[in-house]
Amino acid sequence: MEELREVIVDNFRSGMVTNIDPSERNLFSFKEILNARIDQEEGSLVKRLPSTKYNETSLGSSPINSGYRYYYGSSSKELIINYETILKKGDDSAGTFSNIKTGLTSGTKFSFLTYKDKLYWCNGTDNNMRYDGTNVRDMGLPAPTSAPSLNTKISGSLSGDYYYKVTYQYDGYQESNPSSASSKITYSSEGGKINIPTSADPACTGRKLYRTTAGGSVYYLVSAISNNTDTTYDDTTVDGSLGAQIETNHDIPPKWKMMVLHKDRIFGLKPDSCEIDYTPIDNYVSYPDMYDSTVNYEIVAEDDGEKVKAIVAVDEGILCFKDTKTYIIRTYNNDPNAWEIDLIDEHGTCCPWAVVPTDKGVVYVERNKYLQKDLRILAGTSRSASVPIGFRIKDILDTFKDQQLDDVKGIFYGGRVYLSYTDNYSGLEQNNKILILQLAKGLEIYGYTVDNTRIGCFIPAMGSADDGQMYIGASNEGRVLRVETPSSDIVHKIKTDIDTGAFTRIKESGTDDSPEFHLDESTDWSGEFSSLTINDMTQTIDSYTTLIDYNGYIESDVLYIGAISLTKLYWSAALGANGASGVKLRTGDTIAACQSASWSSLFTDSSGSDISGVSAKKYIQYRMYLFSDDLPDADTKFYRNNYVIKISAGLGSPFEDAINFVLNIGLRDLGFKGLIKRIRQVVIEY
Repeated sequence: MEELREVIVDNFRSGMVTNIDPSERNLFSFKEILNARIDQEEGSLVKRLPSTKYNETSLGSSPINSGYRYYYGSSSKELIINYETILKKGDDSAGTFSNIKTGLTSGTKFSFLTYKDKLYWCNGTDNNMRYDGTNVRDMGLPAPTSAPSLNTKISGSLSGDYYYKVTYQYDGYQESNPSSASSKITYSSEGGKINIPTSADPACTGRKLYRTTAGGSVYYLVSAISNNTDTTYDDTTVDGSLGAQIETNHDIPPKWKMMVLHKDRIFGLKPDSCEIDYTPIDNYVSYPDMYDSTVNYEIVAEDDGEKVKAIVAVDEGILCFKDTKTYIIRTYNNDPNAWEIDLIDEHGTCCPWAVVPTDKGVVYVERNKYLQKDLRILAGTSRSASVPIGFRIKDILDTFKDQQLDDVKGIFYGGRVYLSYTDNYSGLEQNNKILILQLAKGLEIYGYTVDNTRIGCFIPAMGSADDGQMYIGASNEGRVLRVETPSSDIVHKIKTDIDTGAFTRIKESGTDDSPEFHLDESTDWSGEFSSLTINDMTQTIDSYTTLIDYNGYIESDVLYIGAISLTKLYWSAALGANGASGVKLRTGDTIAACQSASWSSLFTDSSGSDISGVSAKKYIQYRMYLFSDDLPDADTKFYRNNYVIKISAGLGSPFEDAINFVLNIGLRDLGFKGLIKRIRQVVIEY
C-alpha cells in the first residue's frame, strides 16, 4: 500500500538557483523565476508591478542610455535624459520633452551629479557642462577674451608705466583666470578711465580689475566690480593701496568620463587614463568649476598596465576600479597633501557602469584573468575586502554578452540591486534582461529573479519633491517609463477613514467596519444647495422637480494621492424616495494650494463618475453630499459596500498589456530521493 506523504513549499526566499545539479537544489529555490519579486513578507513571491509611460509619444527608435533626476531651488525638479545628440528635460505633467542642449556626440554615456543647486555632467568626449534649470554652459570659468584698455585719462596721482588685466567672477564667488594684458599705459600724475569687457554668460556676476605697480610686472587688485554691466572703471588707486595679487591657476577642468561628489569636491575620471582630477577647496570654500592643472589630480598606479574604468565615492575616499584591481584614494582630513593611494583588492570590474553602492557595500561584476565572470561585494576598504557573492548565478553572469559589458547598467533601489544586460542568446543589440538581487543580512545570502525588460538606464527619483519612483530609459526606443508603478487609488472603507474629516449636517452610526452616514435632522438646514432644484442635477434624479430642502456633507482631510491622472470616482449610497447624493473634488500641488482651490462641479454617478477633467495633482480633497426633500430620511445614507468612497487614479497609461509570470521548479525529487512518486493532489495558495 502506498504511503501518503505531504510536501510543503512555503518559502520562496532562495529565489533562483541554476548553477548546481537539480537533485541538490532545495525545495525553496527554483530553476527559473521571471517577472517576480521576493516580497517583504517572509518567503513570498509577487508578480512585479507594471510600468507606465512617462512620454506617451516615443521620441524615436534610438535608446535612452543616460538619465538623471535633477532637483534645484526649494521644490523644482526635472527629468533629464540623453537622446541621440541631445540632452532633454521632461515635463512631468504633460509627459513631453524639450531640448536643453543639442550638438552632443551620439553613443556616449553621461555621468551626472548635483552640487550647489547646479547640475553637472560629463561624457568623456564633449566638454563637461552644467545647467541651472535655465541655461546650459561649459563647466569651468572662462577668462575674458579681450583685455582692458585706456578710455581717457583723468585726474589722479599715478606716474609711470602700467598694465591692466581683468577677470570674470561667476556665481558671485568663483573667479576666472585673467585676460591678456592691456597695452602699456603711461601716467604722469594722472589716473585713467579704463575700458573693461563684459561677459555674455548669464553666470557672470561681476569682474575684478588688476594692475601692476609703476614699472612692475606683478598684477594686484584694483577693485572688484560687483556687476556685469559697467563698461569703464575710474582708476586712481595709488600703488600702496592695491589689493591681493592676481591668481592664474583657475583652469577649466579637462573632459571627464565619470564624475562623483565627495567631501564638497567634484572628482572626475579622465578617459582612458589613470588620472583622477578634483576641484579645489580654499579657506573652507568649495569651487566646483575651478581646477588647478598643476596640482588638482592623482595618478592611480599608471605602471600596472590597466586604466581606471570606474570611480565610486565612499566615506574613506574614492574607489578606483580597474580591470583586475581596485584602489582607493584615501582623502584624510580633506587635505590633498595627506592623501594616500592604496591597492585594496586584486579584483576589478568589467562593467564600469554597473558598480553599485548599496547599504551593505559596493556590488560589482568582475571578469578575472581566466575570463570568468563573478559578482562581488566590497564591504570595506581594508586589504582584500571584497567577497564573491555570485556562486549561485554564475551561469547567468556567463550570459552577459562580452562585447557589450560596457552597456551593463546597475542601480540599488528599494533594497534590491538591478543589473540590466544583454544576453548571449537573444540576438538583440542592447540590454534585454534585468537581473534583480535582493540582498539579505548575510552578504552571501540573497534571492534573485530575472525580468525580460529592456532598460538603457536607471533614473531613481529619490528627492523630497518626489515619492521614490524609479524611472527607466528604454534600450530599444526613445521612451521613459515609470517602473513597477502602483496605483494611486484612494479607498476609504471604514469609519476611521472617514472620521478624520469634518461633518456638516451629517451624523454617523454603525461599527468601524460597517459605518453609515445620514443627514442629521437636528441641525441648521441653511446650506449652499437650499435653492437648487433637483432637476438642475443630472443622472437618475432628473425626474424630480421639487426643491432640495435638506443637504449635508462630509469634507475629507487633504489627502496625498500623487497621481498623474484621475479616472473614476465611486461611492456607496442608498437613496430614499426623495434622496440624492454627489461628490465634489479639489486638488493642489501643496496642502495649502488644495485647501484654497475651487471645488469641482458635483459628480452624481456613484457607480463611476468620469473625473478625468479634474487636474491630477499631488493632493486631493473630497466632499460627499447627501440631499433629501424630507426629514427624517433614514433610507438616504452613505454606507460601506466594499468601500464608502473610492477615487481611482494612476501614474500614466500602461506600457505593458500583460506581464508573463513564470515559476519553474525544474526537475526535483521533492525531498525523497530514489522513490517513485505519484502526485495525488496539488494545493496552491495565492
